[in-house]
Amino acid sequence: MSSDKPKASEVIQELAKIGWQAKIKGRNLVRSSLMMPINKIFDKLRRQQQILDLETLRAAIITEIFTYLERTADPKYPWRAETRIKKRRNVEELVTVFFDKILYGIYQGKLARLAVDEKDIKAAYLFYVRNEIKPEDEKKDEES
Repeated sequence: MSSDKPKASEVIQELAKIGWQAKIKGRNLVRSSLMMPINKIFDKLRRQQQILDLETLRAAIITEIFTYLERTADPKYPWRAETRIKKRRNVEELVTVFFDKILYGIYQGKLARLAVDEKDIKAAYLFYVRNEIKPEDEKKDEES
């Protein structure tokens, strides 16, 4: 095993940190909300056909996640232009880390091998995201 190959747990922790800090999730702290970005990535990759290349899928995934975040944002607090730009960059960063370090780095672009570990990657992502949540964040979520 080469030493430049990223360690899965470290990359998944990095994804969770990006996802939590940038609030790339649904409206609350329930499982499905926290898992939204990783679910969208795997859903799109699972449906991949040979016609579209992986870079086209990367762009589509970024757009899909960002559109979801815009759609589910609280209408009482509309995003300012700089918020929108920052949120989009955060989504791009999360998806790019997934593609570059997990799909291309660990799995050498082999979707079939990645699919075998999908459930474990998702479970680890949820574990690490929940580790990022501070008690005060949980209180804020309960109040809203």
